[in-house]
Amino acid sequence: MAPTGPMKVYNGVVTTYVITACIVAASGGALFGYDNGITGGVVSMPGFLQRFFPGVTQGDSDVSQSTDHPTNPFCQYNDQGLAWFTSSLFIAGAIAALPGAYLTRLKGRKFSMLMAGLLFDVGVIFLAAAYHISMLIIGRVLLGFAVALASVAVTLYNSEMAPAQIRGRLNQIFQIVLTLGVFVAQAINIGTAHIYPWGWRVSLALAGMPAIVLTFGGIFLPDTPNSLIERGYKEQGRKVCLQSMPVFAVAKLHQSHFYWEQLRSSLLVDLACTLLYVLHQAYQA
Repeated sequence: MAPTGPMKVYNGVVTTYVITACIVAASGGALFGYDNGITGGVVSMPGFLQRFFPGVTQGDSDVSQSTDHPTNPFCQYNDQGLAWFTSSLFIAGAIAALPGAYLTRLKGRKFSMLMAGLLFDVGVIFLAAAYHISMLIIGRVLLGFAVALASVAVTLYNSEMAPAQIRGRLNQIFQIVLTLGVFVAQAINIGTAHIYPWGWRVSLALAGMPAIVLTFGGIFLPDTPNSLIERGYKEQGRKVCLQSMPVFAVAKLHQSHFYWEQLRSSLLVDLACTLLYVLHQAYQA
C-alpha cells in the first residue's frame, strides 16, 4: 500500500567529518589528472627518449640533416614502443572498469580506494625506477587498473557519504582535483625538464603523492553506510550513518528496495561514462 500524506525529507547535517572524508577520497581524481598532465611532458624530455626510445631522437636528427627545413616536433614520434607506453594505461583502465565495479560492490568502496592507492604506488615505483621499456609498460598497466578503480569507487563514495543538499558539490571535488592534478603536473614538468638526464624520474615519482593520500584514506576512512548495509553489516552502517549524517532516517535506509534500484542504476551509468571516457582517451593516444 502506497504511503499517504506529505513526504518528509531528511537532508542530513553537513559535518566536518563528511567534508573531510569526501576531500580525502577525492584525492583519487589526482591519480588520473596528474598522470595525464605528466606523461605529455615526460615523453618530450631528451633524457627519457634517449634511454628508452633512441629511435625517436635519432630519426629526428637524420631528418634534420637531410633537409634545409627544421623538423616539426609533432611528426617525429613515430615509434610503436612509445605508443604502447602512452596507451597502455587507457587499455588497462578499460579492461579493469567492469571488474572494478564488481569489486567495489562486493568488498566495499573503502577497499577499492585502498587497492587503487596501492596499485598506483606500485606502478609509480616501476616507472620511476625503470631501466627497461618492460618496466614502463608494467607500471602504466598498474596505473590503469588503479585509475579505473578510483574512478568507480571515489565518485560512488562521495555520493553516498554526502548529505543530499550538497551531494552534487561534494561529488564535483573529484573533477576539481583531477583538473588541479593536470595543472600541477605541467608546472612540475617545467622544472624537471631542466634536470638532465633524470628529471623524468622525478616527474613520475611525484605521482605517488596523491596515491599515498588515497591509500591512507582507504585505511582510516569508514566505508559508506550504503555499502555496509548492502553487504549485510547493518549495525555498522547505522553507526557510520549517525556519525556522518545525524538526522538521516537510518532505520529506513536498509528497507527501501527502490533506493537500492536507484543505487544500482547510478553505478551502471557511472561505469558506462568511465568506460567511454577511457576508450576515447585510448583512441586519442
